[in-house]
Amino acid sequence: MKIEYILKVSDVELYDFFVSNLKLDMNIKGDLYKGMIIKKKIDKNRKIKIEVVELDMNKKYSLKYDTNRGINIVSYNIEKLDEYKTKLIYEENYQTDSVFNKSNYYILGIFYSFFFKRSRKKIFKEIEKYIISKRGEKND
Repeated sequence: MKIEYILKVSDVELYDFFVSNLKLDMNIKGDLYKGMIIKKKIDKNRKIKIEVVELDMNKKYSLKYDTNRGINIVSYNIEKLDEYKTKLIYEENYQTDSVFNKSNYYILGIFYSFFFKRSRKKIFKEIEKYIISKRGEKND
C-alpha cells in the first residue's frame, strides 16, 4: 500500500517528529541507528521485534515489524519541496509464509484500502498540525 501526502512542514521537522516519536514510544534514551533492534511485549502472549531498516536523515525512515503473524515493513520517504512544504510517501508491505494470513491481508486490503488511506491521511494532517503548533511555541 502506498500513499502520497503534501504537508506544510519542513523535511527536518517531519523527520525529527518520526524519530522522536519512536524514541518516546519505545523508551529509547540514545540515538537511533540503522540495524537497531527493539523488542517490545504487546501482552503476555505476544511480542514484537522492530528493526530500524533505513535511517537517512531528513529523507527516509523505515521500520520492520516482526510478529508471529508475519513481517510488516513501513517506510516514510520525505521529499523537500520548499522551506515548509514536504511530500511524504508512506509505504507499507506485509510478508508472511502463512497462506491464510497472506490471503486475509490481501482480501481485507481490497475492501478496506479506501478507509485505510483516508485514516492515514487524517493522521498525517494531525501530525502536520502538531508540528506547526510546536513551531509556534519555539518562536515564542
